Amino acid sequence: MKTMLQGKRSRLSILAVFVAVLLSLIVQTDGTDPCLAHGNLNNPFRSTGYVARDRVDPMICDQNLQTGWYRFVNEVGGQMPETRATKGQCGTYAPVWLKTPHPSTADGIVDRIACINFNEQNNGCLPMGIKVKNCNDSFYVYRLVPTLGCPMAYCAGTCFKCISKL
Repeated sequence: MKTMLQGKRSRLSILAVFVAVLLSLIVQTDGTDPCLAHGNLNNPFRSTGYVARDRVDPMICDQNLQTGWYRFVNEVGGQMPETRATKGQCGTYAPVWLKTPHPSTADGIVDRIACINFNEQNNGCLPMGIKVKNCNDSFYVYRLVPTLGCPMAYCAGTCFKCISKL
């Protein structure tokens, strides 16, 4: 009888931990809406339309990015691409793109798979988890973490002609 109760308590404890983790993923720890409280990343060279030349152009690196919610804001577009970015695109050697589609507004905060394209390993997708929220179909915010190394950076936008004006 005692062993059976211990087994039930153990399962309940595991369930309680699972529910707590799940709830922490849905809401920010301070309860604020990331559509209202986020940092901005404004670098037009993050665009898939821009291709940096190896050993010629400076490469973007997000290794020192603080974990948090960000909105991409610039004239080349503010949405992570949902198609594979290749070496040099987005102003970096190892671009990070979104493998799974962007959410609808009704979806709220969702987990998505971002891919690091490092030398086309794993078909250009070394997976990493991020969170995304659609802010009333106006823009997206992303909960980003520092990249694993340099030069590795998040992509956003597709325009190239905008960059040539800079």
